[in-house]
Amino acid sequence: PSVISDFKKKNAKTKIYLRVSNSKGVVEMLNAGNVDIGLVEGEVTKYKLLTERLLSDELSLIVHSSHPWAKKKEVAVAEIMDESFIFREEGSGTRQVIEKYFSKRGIVPNEMKVTTILGSTEAIKEAVENGTGVAIVSKWAIRRESRYGSIKYLKFKEGMMLRDFCLVFNKNAVTSYAADEFLTFLRTYPFSKLLP
Repeated sequence: PSVISDFKKKNAKTKIYLRVSNSKGVVEMLNAGNVDIGLVEGEVTKYKLLTERLLSDELSLIVHSSHPWAKKKEVAVAEIMDESFIFREEGSGTRQVIEKYFSKRGIVPNEMKVTTILGSTEAIKEAVENGTGVAIVSKWAIRRESRYGSIKYLKFKEGMMLRDFCLVFNKNAVTSYAADEFLTFLRTYPFSKLLP
């Protein structure tokens, strides 16, 4: 939303409609012709779409500020096995990245204490703020909460959990002038200024 706001400052007459969905939903909207541009964090290589890497993103473990881990800077992945874990729904690109990271380190989600499955990052953050469990989300998503101290984020001792955000297009679609302008804006936007 802050990127869209910056675009609107320079292109006040352009209307932007933002629809939020998981990666699978974004692909479905593109294929149905309901959106011009998609932004996904999962792999969409099995679909006949064009993808273009936009920026890298780090996923972080988040805990409530009163959680015993809140004073730590990092934890081992295996420590998550004993915690109530909040997961994204099937079809989420974030979930794909988390499962792949865990799998490489011998963690199987079916063996975890997954207590809650939610369909949005906002819902996950709110659940963590209410003490429901721990979760993994993008550092981009917790800028405000980490600034105000309601959520603490930690790194994994085994290394960063990284993913790419990719722009996705339907290769047969004809884009409008406004969509092309927005794409140009996204490709040159200084995203690093958004992170503290």
